[in-house]
Amino acid sequence: MKTLHVLLASSDRAAMNRIEALVHDVCFERALVECTRTARVDDFEKLGSCGWLDLIVFSPDSLLSASQRNSRNIMREAIRSVREIRKRTLIPFIAFGVSEDDKTQVYEAGVEIVLGRLLESDQLRAELTGVLNLPAPLQKVAPTRWGALGRFFPGLATAKAKA
Repeated sequence: MKTLHVLLASSDRAAMNRIEALVHDVCFERALVECTRTARVDDFEKLGSCGWLDLIVFSPDSLLSASQRNSRNIMREAIRSVREIRKRTLIPFIAFGVSEDDKTQVYEAGVEIVLGRLLESDQLRAELTGVLNLPAPLQKVAPTRWGALGRFFPGLATAKAKA
């Protein structure tokens, strides 16, 4: 089974919990998921540049600045970090919580999917399914009446079923 490494970057813990649960749900029985979390812009850039990630989900407005005095320019810092990460790797990005005014500059930075507020998880679920390229879910095989005997004597199980 494939292992996916996902970076979740936001200072909003409730949103991160919902997104992590949704990623695990989308990948259930199709891939193992390892999530790494950060709330700071500088850690976001360092971790995003490592090269071992498969997906980055972040909220550019709710990251914490490395220097607390510069909190007004957090969107600018996040955009700069995305551009730096994009220079080194082609990891897919999903940005959420982006206002309509900021969507164009987030797209221009190289983010593939830009979402507004996460009120509906169906939209994020659809985007995750498309981005992750997961194999089809495993089909459950209904147990037969003959169980293990049907595997050793396939003719016996079909003969009994016809009768």
